[in-house]
Amino acid sequence: MNHPAMHSITYLESIASSNDAILGQIRAGSAAPGEVIVAREQTRGRGRMGRQWSSKVGGLWFTAAMPVHGEHLGWAGMLAALAVCRALDEIGLRAGVKWPNDVVVDGKKLAGVLVEMVAGRELAAVGVGLNVRNPLPPVVDPGSAGGTIPLANSHSTQCSHDCRSAGRARRSEASTQGAALHHAGHAHTPAIARELDSKRGQIANGIVSPASDRHEGRTPALPGSALWPPTSVMEETGRDLDPWSLLEPILGRMDELWRVWKAGDVAEMQAAWLARDVSRGRRVRLLPDGPEGLAAGIDLTGSLCIRLPDGRESLARAGELLFLDSAASQP
Repeated sequence: MNHPAMHSITYLESIASSNDAILGQIRAGSAAPGEVIVAREQTRGRGRMGRQWSSKVGGLWFTAAMPVHGEHLGWAGMLAALAVCRALDEIGLRAGVKWPNDVVVDGKKLAGVLVEMVAGRELAAVGVGLNVRNPLPPVVDPGSAGGTIPLANSHSTQCSHDCRSAGRARRSEASTQGAALHHAGHAHTPAIARELDSKRGQIANGIVSPASDRHEGRTPALPGSALWPPTSVMEETGRDLDPWSLLEPILGRMDELWRVWKAGDVAEMQAAWLARDVSRGRRVRLLPDGPEGLAAGIDLTGSLCIRLPDGRESLARAGELLFLDSAASQP
């Protein structure tokens, strides 16, 4: 199997968490840009807000060490979601994006992205979980654990510019129960450290949520409200694909989008997002305690514009959306 030249890929049968593994490498200074760990299953996978992430055999579970560019780091997760969408286009499956970084199809969640960073490092752990032919988990409402979801450095501020213009733009110790099957690009097996402290997933510019102890023991589930039940590539297409066959296309699309980011063409990134945005025009509430209003697209920083009932507009840089109206059609 050929892979993009920039990626060094370790294939594992099983791992605790691919994000933990890449974070350990980043923390130790041993991660190279493009380092990828992919596993057939994760035994301690997690999603945003510290939720458990069901990662059974049959899905695509991987994390890449990717450079971040500029000061608006939230683009890392958004571009990864777009890369998944573009790769799915190649198999005839049109998917949309739900802010900040979910991949959805007709009101159902197909994939999610978790971006985590280590303070003082230039690489981010960009984790992708895509349901391909794996058993699907039950749905858990985002407000079901204690009523609120902890969001680190999440805030909403009044827009200093007109968000409407954006809205108009059209669219280990990572488990060494995981025996390496193949590692392209390096002669050594990656040194995977697991010295993650109690502040695992330390926040960088508000794009990372730390794990919360109170989420331990929760039924494994994809993040999202009851409006977003999980789905899979098999359910949507009827095709029984090898999950790893989708890795190369996704990494290739990530490479393309990261080059656009590095070049600073945020207008192109914004337009690509808006072309697939299922949040725009929906009545939403920003969790845990953000405003309620009409989602009005994103600005050039990747922040969500929410039009408030009084006509003002609020800018959300991090958080999670609860949809308050009926599902909209796929863009």
